[in-house]
Amino acid sequence: MRLLLLIGVAGCTDPVVALQLELPTSATAFDTSCVATVEMRVEGMTFPDDPMDYKTISVPLTTSASGYAEVVSAIRGKFEVPIPASGLKAVSLEGWNNGPGWDDLTRDVQGSDLVFFGRGVYSGDDTLSIPLTPNISCTRQSLTIHALDLVAFVTHAYSCSAATAPDASDDDSWVGAGTMTPALYAPDTLFFGDHDGADFMSNVATFMAPTQAGPESCLAFDGGDATAWSSGCASSGKGVCGTTTTDFELPIIAPPYDANSVDTAITPRFPGATFGGVFTSARQPLQGVRIDIDPALGQVVYGNLDTGMQKLAPTGGSTTSASGLFVIYTTGVVDVTFTSGTTVKVVKVGAPSSDGVGGLTVVF
Repeated sequence: MRLLLLIGVAGCTDPVVALQLELPTSATAFDTSCVATVEMRVEGMTFPDDPMDYKTISVPLTTSASGYAEVVSAIRGKFEVPIPASGLKAVSLEGWNNGPGWDDLTRDVQGSDLVFFGRGVYSGDDTLSIPLTPNISCTRQSLTIHALDLVAFVTHAYSCSAATAPDASDDDSWVGAGTMTPALYAPDTLFFGDHDGADFMSNVATFMAPTQAGPESCLAFDGGDATAWSSGCASSGKGVCGTTTTDFELPIIAPPYDANSVDTAITPRFPGATFGGVFTSARQPLQGVRIDIDPALGQVVYGNLDTGMQKLAPTGGSTTSASGLFVIYTTGVVDVTFTSGTTVKVVKVGAPSSDGVGGLTVVF
């Protein structure tokens, strides 16, 4: 379905460009009732090389819009944006559940969930088409998350009790929910969220948050404590140390293992790094697991923990070693396949380039 949204521009000599918003094919599966602000960014021809070459406007929604058609109806005729002096390159739209929540230039999250996004490149016609993509549904569910300090778990003989996060003190033991989402302007992955979260108490955080991610994104957690942290796609199920299959495990990575384990020869192409391990249900590392990823979207490095160098040292192998450990490098959110014998598991993986590493545990 397509809805037409006319965009006026401020300059008398500037053309009037009509934006044709293409609603997602899965629009009815996503709740948009929490959208509070729709932000438009009009890019100049030199953006993002010139990070100031854009114009932007935010329009608050005064009533709840439960679906995409209602959102478009609410913002129709509300945008009047001058085209930058360098010309019109593209236009993007982002729907937020709070105020404008993300600044691509400062890479600063303002505590909002990104509900939807879209970007269209201008070709010189009178109409510019923007396909809208759901990022997360507004429907909220209860989340129960326990932390797992992955380095402590491995170095303390796979002891769950040695790998917990301390109780919260001064907000230094906390987890927030959001999404990992492909960046609109560059081959990167961004975390949007932390609008909802909770402190860890007895190593558990419980809170309500949106949980249904869109087709190009994943539910993600951003959290840890003063000594270990991670930001990446959520892995459903009880993980290595959980007790209930409906809970989530947040593997957190202690510095300097996080930075030391990242191969800077790989990150220019695949900037997101996820540090993880494959384990059995008996909480032991699993050797011989093959990890497959589209080579255009990422790369896998198998490794062993080097406590002297405080890093994951690559083995050069094609499957997990006796340690079960790995680093997965990605751009965007990628389906990654783990194969152990005849058992196959597919996991969404994604991590930002600017906020440490992601953490992942896979249990067979």
